[in-house]
Amino acid sequence: ELVFEARSIPALSSRRYIVTAGAAAVAEAGVPAAAVTACADAGWADGEAGHDYLEVAHGEHTLTFDRATGQLVSLGRSGVTAEGSPLALSVGLAFYRGFGSPGIELSDQMAAEAAEDRKAEAKLRPQDLKHSRDSFGITRQSSQASGAYIFRTAEELETPTPAGVRPTIEVVRGDVVTEVRQSFAPWANQTLRLSRGSPYVEVEWTVGPVPVDDGVGREVVLTLSSELATEKVLYTDANGREFQQRVRNERPTWDLVVSEPVAGNFYPVTAAAWMADEAADLQLSVLTDRSQSMGSVRDGDLDVLVHRRLLVDDGRGVGEPLNETVHATYPQDTPRTIVRHGDGIVVRGSVRLHLGHAGDARPVRRGMDELLHPPVVAFGGADAAAALEQGAAGDPLPGPLARELPVQVQLVTLRVWPETPGAGAAATGKPEAPAVGKRVLLRLGHAFALGEDAELSRPVDVDVAALLTPLGTARRCTRMSLSANQDWSRMKAKKLRWRTLEGAEDVDAGGWDGGGEAEAVVGCSVRLHAMAIVTVEVEFE
Repeated sequence: ELVFEARSIPALSSRRYIVTAGAAAVAEAGVPAAAVTACADAGWADGEAGHDYLEVAHGEHTLTFDRATGQLVSLGRSGVTAEGSPLALSVGLAFYRGFGSPGIELSDQMAAEAAEDRKAEAKLRPQDLKHSRDSFGITRQSSQASGAYIFRTAEELETPTPAGVRPTIEVVRGDVVTEVRQSFAPWANQTLRLSRGSPYVEVEWTVGPVPVDDGVGREVVLTLSSELATEKVLYTDANGREFQQRVRNERPTWDLVVSEPVAGNFYPVTAAAWMADEAADLQLSVLTDRSQSMGSVRDGDLDVLVHRRLLVDDGRGVGEPLNETVHATYPQDTPRTIVRHGDGIVVRGSVRLHLGHAGDARPVRRGMDELLHPPVVAFGGADAAAALEQGAAGDPLPGPLARELPVQVQLVTLRVWPETPGAGAAATGKPEAPAVGKRVLLRLGHAFALGEDAELSRPVDVDVAALLTPLGTARRCTRMSLSANQDWSRMKAKKLRWRTLEGAEDVDAGGWDGGGEAEAVVGCSVRLHAMAIVTVEVEFE
């Protein structure tokens, strides 16, 4: 595995590197080789109360592992945690047992109640079913199984079962990256990765094939258990935009009747979630590389649902258990039937952990963007080396942006726009004027919400003409609707006027924090308020 640190890559540009194989070339370049240590018997230091500990430090972070359990026990970060007082934290893989699994026996009372429940449900017509708002009518006496559409644990307040008793540990120390590789079971492995200069700890997990030979379906979670006093509160993102407060066993607009204390506290997470201890001035954030479900069932803990393998159909329309395998056949004599066989699938992913001060949103927002738009890595053969003669290796290629955007501004869209007048002009019904010059469609977004950061949540101005000078001289900038199907002023004129109980005829979000929408685009300058996205058609001479 080759790891090297690329220099800062300019926005919408690239850097080129030549990689030469061979030990001699590596030695000549002075590249240090990684040192691999299996920590079964060595590398441990004496600790308190008869425990031995292993400390792995790299860059800003220090990970401490307990020899007795093989588990991570604390995370320290310079400038955030005091020396000698790291955050008590464990990270591992575990699973909840899926309700309805054939390998789990129900108690006599629950089995009888479930049978009665099925009889009652069979007599109801679909229009007669009345579902409670918290769990679609599911009570603990219900026979509803966990499946593709339903997440339901075997016990009402189940504690996840660790994937293994004592994981093996292997440390790979390098100049750029240091890794701690843990294996909890043949099907459950994780790597904690510390990179030089990075404020994050990357946790890469590999799960599968999930064992089900015992007849028990498993909901596999990446577990984070800390000493943070979170007071039942977790924050999750809303499709990468604002963060929503989640309070355990509560809902903000109605009285929740809790029938599923585990599943009822899991929420969709598109990009990130975080929990904080205000008294300790610490915040632990989790940034994910895909949409996942996360839940905080206990204070200071966070479970990330990473894999599911279940053995019973939940009866919600899929028609088969959520049991994905490497092979599947479709018998011709039984239409719409799938026969699955072979091992279960293996899934791999990663999350980034950020330990910072309470309320520090900057690294969270930056990390969300980095995971959503990671650099694209392309490879070439011998011909690629010849192409590099056009410029020195590592030099950036020219891009369409003349300068870096402010840290709170996101480039949402930059694309060549059709060589026709804007959709607003076409919507008038008048003949289209001849195309003049070239056009691009530009969308800029404000990455921060109101109150999220004392400085970066404020409005920010962007000079579009100066930003896009590599594309030419901007002749005109026209604000468009968010979907760019019409001129914004025309859309505004056709906007519905909502009447309210207070008698107001027009309720407008304005500039999202009190400013006027009309000032969002003046000339070729764009003003972005907190969480705003502004769409502009730019025409060049």
